[in-house]
Amino acid sequence: MREKQLQLVNDEQAKKLKELGFDWEVETVYWDTPKVLTAAEPANYNDKPELNVFSAPTVALALKWFRDVKGVFTSIYNNNMVYCDLEFDYVGVILFDEKRIFTKHYDTYEEAESALLDALIEHCLKEGKCEK
Repeated sequence: MREKQLQLVNDEQAKKLKELGFDWEVETVYWDTPKVLTAAEPANYNDKPELNVFSAPTVALALKWFRDVKGVFTSIYNNNMVYCDLEFDYVGVILFDEKRIFTKHYDTYEEAESALLDALIEHCLKEGKCEK
């Protein structure tokens, strides 16, 4: 990953976000065939079925969408600030309906962020109840 740039969702995350109703404007899209990531004008590309594309937000924006639209709280914290000298640095947590549904440890913030998004997407698709 390049320094000082936010991580984009991968193509599978983008497809699943579309399925869950992600509708915010973004500047990057994945073309379905061939699988290519391109920059574009800001728009909701998930609302353009004729183009066969998927909006590609940053992972941070996708998590914000879940928080703002779906009402799901996620958190990543630096564990070494709380407990020094542990084997992992970051802890990712998802709270859904005031219940903890996911807690896991990661070496990097970006790894924790992407894993949180994966877990949240899978939970919402499996449970079918990520509506605010």
